Amino acid sequence: MPHNRAVFDWMDENLADVLPTDEIKSYLYVGWCRVTKEWWMTTLVSNLDIEKVGLLEVFKGNFDKFKAKNPGHVEATLGSIADFAKLYSKGQWDMVYWDHGPEHAESIEMLESVTETLKEYTKVILYACPWGSCPQKEMYGNSFEKHSVPIYEKHFLNMGMEVKTFGEVDTRAAGEIVAWWIKE
Repeated sequence: MPHNRAVFDWMDENLADVLPTDEIKSYLYVGWCRVTKEWWMTTLVSNLDIEKVGLLEVFKGNFDKFKAKNPGHVEATLGSIADFAKLYSKGQWDMVYWDHGPEHAESIEMLESVTETLKEYTKVILYACPWGSCPQKEMYGNSFEKHSVPIYEKHFLNMGMEVKTFGEVDTRAAGEIVAWWIKE
């Protein structure tokens, strides 16, 4: 499910004020697919004045397509966010942005575990996903596209994150949630 315009507008207008931009010089984007907007690699990087950009993608088909069109300045890795601690060293990425990915976690417990790992390894975590129930099955041979868990504000709040919602909860095309955590 693509972001609605309100999410992009809010991020464009507010992220630089919400996040500690002077501390974010490197950022890892998690979850690229063929319909991913270039916003994460262009506008967000420019708005936050980021110097180093990386990509983590779990599905080889998506990874290969990204590598074929990669502009060269993005450090791409094939792997799962569940294996973050095996793939990266502490402090390698200042910010991790898991875009439309939390709903693909196998369970809320897995999402909590990933979040705890990211808190040890990064300064900033940013998540965006459907708000509530948003069923989706495997697509284009990619079993990772299945939405496994509905995500509500309480899940992110219980992980110590700030939350912003858009649209209506439990509606396929309208509801989205953005959550962030900043290391103190």
